[in-house]
Amino acid sequence: MILEVKQTNAVKHNEFDVIRDGNVIYRGNASWWKILEIDKLNKVNLTDPEGNVLLHTRYKMIDTFLGFTIPFKRQKGPEKKFCMYEILDASEQVKAVFYSVENAAKDVRLCLSFDGRVIDGYRRCMGLKEVVSFYENDTQIGQITRSRTVVDHLDQYYVHFLPEYDQQLPLIAMYAVFYDFLYHNNSGNIGKNTKTISLAYTHDGYDDKYQPDFIRNHFGEQEDERINALVPEKLNWAENKKAMTGLIAAVLIPLLVILMFVLLFWYLGLSE
Repeated sequence: MILEVKQTNAVKHNEFDVIRDGNVIYRGNASWWKILEIDKLNKVNLTDPEGNVLLHTRYKMIDTFLGFTIPFKRQKGPEKKFCMYEILDASEQVKAVFYSVENAAKDVRLCLSFDGRVIDGYRRCMGLKEVVSFYENDTQIGQITRSRTVVDHLDQYYVHFLPEYDQQLPLIAMYAVFYDFLYHNNSGNIGKNTKTISLAYTHDGYDDKYQPDFIRNHFGEQEDERINALVPEKLNWAENKKAMTGLIAAVLIPLLVILMFVLLFWYLGLSE
């Protein structure tokens, strides 16, 4: 299974096309309220291409609150759950549950539970590349890849899962849209001809879950090269120069303004 999840809009709603073999098979959307964390109550929807809702989320507020507030020493086990959402179908039947699990060392995994099974996702940022590696029963079964170079505030994800997970295609597509809602909700950002480059590096006890050859081993060398070209880990020289120029300007301009005020007050003090 190879999918591309492309954000198409970031105004009023964040909207996505889920593409397989060049065809839009689903659309996703999430609203973008950002007042007092009320955005967590918003529904994330997965629809067919015509807009009929197939899946949507429901925030489990009480369960999430208990997960946040109960200290580890009072938990029944060494881990605690939080950020819990049910995923329901059009008839309001619960099809899956998304939740995060944190251990005492603050390592987090992103879980999807369905039909008595659990898929664990492990997030890692490596420069310009961001991945979520998925495991079931200690075996890697999939990966979501995102570039941290974003044009016009529109994110893009590349999804690879083993063929035996085709039956879970709607849930996997929903997961990708929901992941963006949690981590990269470009709420109401409007921009044309803009480019945001965001370098990030994360490390925790799950670093070894990322397998750099997963796509090559299961989807072939050509697909691996395609993804590496679309989502490089490092800036090229031209981007480095542009990024450094922007960083220097962002630092120097405020310093120059401060220096001007200091010199002005110093001059006024002398004139008295």
